[in-house]
Amino acid sequence: MCRLVAIFALMLSGCLACARQHPCTTVEGQRAETQTDTLRSWDVLYGSYKLYRHYDDGARAEGYSEAVARILVDHWSTLPRLASLAKNDSYFRRFILKHIDATLDIDDIKKIKTNAKTRCPSELRAICADLRRFTRLTNAFSKKFENHCHMVAIYHAYYNFCRVHQTLRVTPAMEAGLTDHVWSLEELVGLLEQKNAEAAA
Repeated sequence: MCRLVAIFALMLSGCLACARQHPCTTVEGQRAETQTDTLRSWDVLYGSYKLYRHYDDGARAEGYSEAVARILVDHWSTLPRLASLAKNDSYFRRFILKHIDATLDIDDIKKIKTNAKTRCPSELRAICADLRRFTRLTNAFSKKFENHCHMVAIYHAYYNFCRVHQTLRVTPAMEAGLTDHVWSLEELVGLLEQKNAEAAA
């Protein structure tokens, strides 16, 4: 089980490496975060994505997730516009699907899943299938509360000790003085193995 979690964390770090390519200045990051509150159509969201896609972390990412949920829940009839934008820009399609995540309200996830299943135009079946799949993946880890707690703990450990924050240029743990270096995933997994060894002794 620990090895499986370690492999997942390693895969996650590879996906997040792209987000670190463009360092975020404080002013641009604040502008992106402020703008996420006004994203209520696919065109406006796409414009923000084109400007600020490399600032997609922390509160900004949660703002994008909320914007995606609000449009899908409150303006389902605009799905053809999303399909058009996503057809022309596959990265935007991935961006939208990525933001159907565990930060969303469970009622919103259920509405998105229901809409994708029952209100999908026949010519948009592919995008509806993706939306249904991502709503299932979002709920999957929460079936057992204990597993959910473990996943949250792994995420927080990775975020605070292994991932360099774009605006701080160091990890949050380094900024707080808890460590003097960026941890590798091996170091993080090593703590699990060390704790298991101590428990077995």
